[in-house]
Amino acid sequence: MHVLFSGTICSDNFGQSGTDVVCRQLGFNDGYMISDVVSGFGAIHLDDVDCTGDEQSIDSCYHPRVWGDHNCDHSDDVAVQCYNTAELACNTDGAIRLQDGEDDMSGRVEICLNDQWGMIHVTITITITISISVFITFLLYCY
Repeated sequence: MHVLFSGTICSDNFGQSGTDVVCRQLGFNDGYMISDVVSGFGAIHLDDVDCTGDEQSIDSCYHPRVWGDHNCDHSDDVAVQCYNTAELACNTDGAIRLQDGEDDMSGRVEICLNDQWGMIHVTITITITISISVFITFLLYCY
């Protein structure tokens, strides 16, 4: 990662493919661009970002300018709304998802195994040992 301090990305050339990359990098599987957000502040790190949608991170997308070189202001900052769709692909053993929560950031944890989603079960074993001889001795002293 090239960033040593926080900043924004300019929306020039940024589209759905860039949104897909950002949301996937943040751990979501879908999203869309939004425009009704407060402008950012500080540095503008990337401009003219052009993603194919297959990149693993936003800094892997094509951007002809070097980091920090831009021709925009914060009114052009990228803003996205990310979410998880109900049917997240189960194609990697050990992948996890949240299901049936109040929102995309809460819910029951499910894990992918053999191309099927399943719940994670926790089993607790409690061992109880009762000493009967102490009880019998107590009864004998009471009579």
